[in-house]
Amino acid sequence: MPALTTRGRIRLLALAGGLIVGLVVAEALLRIGDVRPERYRAPRWSAFDGNAFRRSDMWGEGLIKQPSPFAGIDMGQYTPGARFRIEYASNPRDYFDTDNGVEMTVNGLGLRGPEVTAEKPAGTLRVIGLGDSFTFGVGVRDEHTFLRRLEGRLNHHQTVEVLNAGTQGYNTRDQQITLENRWLELNPDLVLVVFYLNDIYRDESAVAFWNNGEGHGVYLQPTGLARHSHLIDWCQYTWRARDLRQRMIAHYSQAYFTDPKSFFAGPNSRSQPMDWSASRTALVRIVELAATHEFQVGLAIFPELMSLEDYPFTAIHAFVEETCREIGMPVHDLLPAFGGHQDHQLWVHPTDHHPNEIAHDIAARSLEPFLHSLINTHSSTTRSQDQTPTPTPQ
Repeated sequence: MPALTTRGRIRLLALAGGLIVGLVVAEALLRIGDVRPERYRAPRWSAFDGNAFRRSDMWGEGLIKQPSPFAGIDMGQYTPGARFRIEYASNPRDYFDTDNGVEMTVNGLGLRGPEVTAEKPAGTLRVIGLGDSFTFGVGVRDEHTFLRRLEGRLNHHQTVEVLNAGTQGYNTRDQQITLENRWLELNPDLVLVVFYLNDIYRDESAVAFWNNGEGHGVYLQPTGLARHSHLIDWCQYTWRARDLRQRMIAHYSQAYFTDPKSFFAGPNSRSQPMDWSASRTALVRIVELAATHEFQVGLAIFPELMSLEDYPFTAIHAFVEETCREIGMPVHDLLPAFGGHQDHQLWVHPTDHHPNEIAHDIAARSLEPFLHSLINTHSSTTRSQDQTPTPTPQ
């Protein structure tokens, strides 16, 4: 290999010097502006122990949730009278309290919200909402959950009481078991099953969707030299975030997301962490309970709040809708109501992709006519039964 000429060495040194100067300038500008990748600490939970809120996990050592007495439910149930908080690293919409937190309460019956009597008040139409953390309303105040908003909207026409039985971590089977063994005692006139897409997954499975911000890299912390250099931090973060996005795309390219009907009919579906057969069986059982106990039932599909402009899970929505039609359960898809909205504007926080107060309001407005139709059907059925002549004894 021929040796570099003097001119070549000068050019190489000039290039190296220019690169070094450029890197130094870039580092200086990033430091002056204190520019860092967007990252946060994870949300923190705390539970009220009778005197003060103290740091806890999502079970709060029994202060938030306790084991369920019903076989088959691994995700426990809320402790009656529980008070707990979730605190975030920032307050992007000025919605949270001064500590960037929001308090959530459970009444004496184990439902989210204010105290209610187990006995249904005379002249009141009682609605029970079943669901998971989306229905419960993690990260929003009680009065802003879509079920409480619905109660206010429906009360313009008649006296309606909407009870929030949403429970973090519940799937459709958990909801059916709890309805059958616990909530039927409350004598509902209408039961609204709120179906979120990971409700197909078994209790012991990992989270089905990359929410909580991890797919966007908000939890990535600098390592090695990146802890001392803004520029290296940016380069490291960009590379790791790109890897996360590629893994997320690969996750969502599974057949479950693109062709659920064929996937669940396949021979390998039993080895997967999801169990659609159990979900379908639970929905069928809820329809049977509705007929036996004379309440109306409907299902609402709550979309995953990501890529709403090019939503990747329409096949699952269509699959669930088809199932509901087969078993005779009215269904309402909330996805169209979120059209035209940016997903990140609907999150509780960049680290928590539960629906925020804006999303809950959109859901309530979309659900109002659907619930009116269910209420009208229930009222018509009740009037028909009341007008049926009693057979005269022979």
